Amino acid sequence: MAYAEKRGKGPQPWRVKYRLPSGIEDSESGFKTKAAALAWGRDQEARIREGRWADPNAGNITVSEWIDRWLAMQDVGISTENNREYLIRRYVRPAWGNSPLNSLSTELITRWENGLPARTGISRRTARDARSLLCTILGDAAAAKPPLIPYNPALRPRNRGRRTGRRLDRGPQRVWATPLQALLVAERAALLSGRDEDFIMVITIGYTGVFSGGRPVRRRSGSRVCAVQRLMEVR
Repeated sequence: MAYAEKRGKGPQPWRVKYRLPSGIEDSESGFKTKAAALAWGRDQEARIREGRWADPNAGNITVSEWIDRWLAMQDVGISTENNREYLIRRYVRPAWGNSPLNSLSTELITRWENGLPARTGISRRTARDARSLLCTILGDAAAAKPPLIPYNPALRPRNRGRRTGRRLDRGPQRVWATPLQALLVAERAALLSGRDEDFIMVITIGYTGVFSGGRPVRRRSGSRVCAVQRLMEVR
């Protein structure tokens, strides 16, 4: 049960004491009135009972200290372990190792990620991987019981900024013909060649996705067919 006591004669003489989840008694000073001190202490105890309480001093540990604890709890494959060790050693610890967990913010982490390619010569993809790993590390700190930090500052805001990486590296989009377009192409081929079998061949390719040689063509779900095929000059 939280209780308040007056200490000294300053402008904020009241202190409140309350019990932590471990059973240890803790205190908080700097309240102007007894009522304010008791209200703060009872709010902390309510949060503890509901599982919403976060130790205000828990986030004072450094990122490196939490990484050491976090790594000891991981059970991953060798390749994943090696990749994480590389990203932590080369990028995460140098930037954040000596920083308290509760000092990190989304803005600082975003600036760090955006500046990595220019400072270190790495690709944007590697910079994203480094942030993703930091996001996993900080996410577990926020999910700890009790949490070490109130939220994960490395989470990326959705639908922000330019699209990068794989989306920009992709080749041109495939063109997909409707069944009607496939029929028109088949009629045009037969007209140019003067052979009815060309109509049958093209319409078979378009509707079934199979070449005359038996090699399948990639099909899309629904009634649309892939029209990215080599155009044949009919002589």
